[in-house]
Amino acid sequence: MCVIGPHKGHDAEEFSKTHERKIQKSKYDTQKLQVKVIPQYQEELTKTENTMSQAKSISDDLRNKSRKLRQLWQRSGQISF
Repeated sequence: MCVIGPHKGHDAEEFSKTHERKIQKSKYDTQKLQVKVIPQYQEELTKTENTMSQAKSISDDLRNKSRKLRQLWQRSGQISF
């Protein structure tokens, strides 16, 4: 739409209408982000954080088991010799 007046086969539209239409489009886009997009990514973030937490727990558990085995091997090596 042209805002300066009809020319070259275009219809004219008042600047205030154009401005209001863009404001409404912006509000619609913002609402869509808030209702659909943001919750979807928040859910993905929660899933990722849970997975990372589980991986850290497994890693910590393996580290503790490794320390215990190392201590056991060191003790058994001392007893053998």
